[in-house]
Amino acid sequence: MAKVYLSPAMHRQNECCYPRPDGQQCYEALENNEYIDILEPVLNRCGIETKRGYRRTPMSNEDGTAIMQQNVAESNAWGADVHYVSHTNASANGKAQGCHPMYYTYSANGKKLGEIMVKYRKEVYPRTVKLVARSDLYELKKTNAVAFYEEHAFHDNLEDITWFHTHMKEIAESAAKGLCEYFGLPYVEEAKPVEPVTMGNIILYGVDGDSGTWERVK
Repeated sequence: MAKVYLSPAMHRQNECCYPRPDGQQCYEALENNEYIDILEPVLNRCGIETKRGYRRTPMSNEDGTAIMQQNVAESNAWGADVHYVSHTNASANGKAQGCHPMYYTYSANGKKLGEIMVKYRKEVYPRTVKLVARSDLYELKKTNAVAFYEEHAFHDNLEDITWFHTHMKEIAESAAKGLCEYFGLPYVEEAKPVEPVTMGNIILYGVDGDSGTWERVK
């Protein structure tokens, strides 16, 4: 079974400008942990085994760098096939927008995965999606697995980060499609709830009408 290690951002100091409905201050670590919560069951549905990094929610006072290094060590020990990193970006003036995912410069498989992931992200993200090669980031150069480093949107740009927060499910599905293609696995659609069918005084519950239980209406 394909194995993907999920490593959410751990930066407590990176505040996000999104006005959360729950009134909490938004941080890069908080929002990316919440995204991983959505992504993980989508990958499991597609037959991909997952292991997630440290859950920094609610926000705590641990050293984010130490946690990130711990995640890399855990990913390597677990034998992940892909190390998936989830971050949001920032700019000098808060005006930048865009999705700029990264791969390790010297990894041919990293580039291959990145190109696949970008193809599917362009289907859902309304602004620029640009794949970037980097050789200096710890989670790209220290992982044994093929690494893919998301920079979903800019958390200091209200329009960009609002899109991220309100489209996490679509982003997760696009990521799952990309990972499935990379591994050569079929993408499994989410099962849709089936409305019960009434036949006289009997209600049929089932999936696509193929099977179910019969219950008389009282």
